[in-house]
Amino acid sequence: MGFDGLWVDRSLALSEPQDFTINTVRPPESLAPYINSFYTFRSESNLIRDVQPASFGHVMFFLNGAGEARFIDGTIFESHPISLIGPSTSAMQYLVKGPFHCIGLAFHPAGYFSFTGQNAKDSSNQLIDGKRALEDLQLQLLGKLKELNAGSPSEENDQKMFGLLAQHLEGRFKPVRQKHDDAITKMFEWLNSSLSPELSELYDIVEISPRQMQRICNDHIGCSPKYLIRKYRAIRASMILNDPDCDNAKRDQLSDYFYDQPHMIRELNLFTGRTPKIIDQEATPLLQMWLDRAKAAEKSGIYPQISPKEDDHPQ
Repeated sequence: MGFDGLWVDRSLALSEPQDFTINTVRPPESLAPYINSFYTFRSESNLIRDVQPASFGHVMFFLNGAGEARFIDGTIFESHPISLIGPSTSAMQYLVKGPFHCIGLAFHPAGYFSFTGQNAKDSSNQLIDGKRALEDLQLQLLGKLKELNAGSPSEENDQKMFGLLAQHLEGRFKPVRQKHDDAITKMFEWLNSSLSPELSELYDIVEISPRQMQRICNDHIGCSPKYLIRKYRAIRASMILNDPDCDNAKRDQLSDYFYDQPHMIRELNLFTGRTPKIIDQEATPLLQMWLDRAKAAEKSGIYPQISPKEDDHPQ
């Protein structure tokens, strides 16, 4: 049965907590400007079926198992031993035939472009062969990671793999041009100002033209600033709904940032692959991992804050 047949098969549920184990760590300080986190993912299930929220891009080393991913335009990509996943403009559906073991890294906004040298918009919503970016490291690094993974899963082995990956990535990120770095920093300050900031306010605080700002955003993020507002609003809304301290007052305030309830449902489903009701009740474990990663990034200043300010009301 093909991807579509497996995806619509109602007898197949999304992955359950007992189906996998996940371990995440922050990268060393030297890589922190480019990488959000390292992670390992292990599942002994024959099939993993889930949705990944819109992201800034990943590199995944498939140590065991293989899969497929479908993006917003309907294109289905097969995995590679080293899979480079470009920045995504919507949630990504995926299926993996297991047992599945992988180690990966999630990029910060500046990381994907700096690592690959590829325009993020041109390579968004794609899964490509990562050996293009790693070149000579492909076989050497993948082989060593597989050797470490062959032993019994343990925190110690994971740390060895994280260390090995970090070692091989040192020096492979090209410095971001100062003008671009400044523009990205101010763009995230602007996103932090509101759940739905005004686009004109961004152009007021950057020292470049709107056309240049749009080009930098496309190069590094993979979309326009206007689209980024929608993406961040949906992801932050999901984080707020999933917060145990989210009460009815916060839910009501959150709904004010969307035209109506159907609009909110469509936007959250587009960018996270889940409806507000599902997120509000209990995020699935894999979605929880991505939301937790976003919260961790927010604390480090990379992501905007996850709840609206008291004086932050929609225009």
